[in-house]
Amino acid sequence: MGNKILPRYNAATHANVSATTKPNRKTPTSVRLEVSVNDKALRKTGHDFDGLEQAFALVPTRNKKNQIEWKRVEIPFANRYSDRGGNMYDIHSVSIKGTGIRTEDLKNLGVAYGLKTNSGEVWLQYADDNYKLPGGR
Repeated sequence: MGNKILPRYNAATHANVSATTKPNRKTPTSVRLEVSVNDKALRKTGHDFDGLEQAFALVPTRNKKNQIEWKRVEIPFANRYSDRGGNMYDIHSVSIKGTGIRTEDLKNLGVAYGLKTNSGEVWLQYADDNYKLPGGR
């Protein structure tokens, strides 16, 4: 079993993070995490697996000492769709409460995504290239 890192922009996967916020609040009400996976395109990258990936995210949260801790969140399978070209996509999606999460951390640090497969983990971005809310640095 081996691990693989894909560049953030690739044909096999796409991820997104969004947050529901209220004006002048540091903490979002909720955070939505989404990943789409094209199994066929992922195999073309050299990652041979059974097609039953499990998506997860590492979300920056704050502990009681106001220190950053990366919390692993499992992202369940939601549905499947195909595009006009016949490509099939598995969609994984979850909404989590914003407790312990800061909007600024989502803008500046972002969320790291990965897939657990029967032949190892696949990271959906390189280090320091996490998926960020708009407006970050």
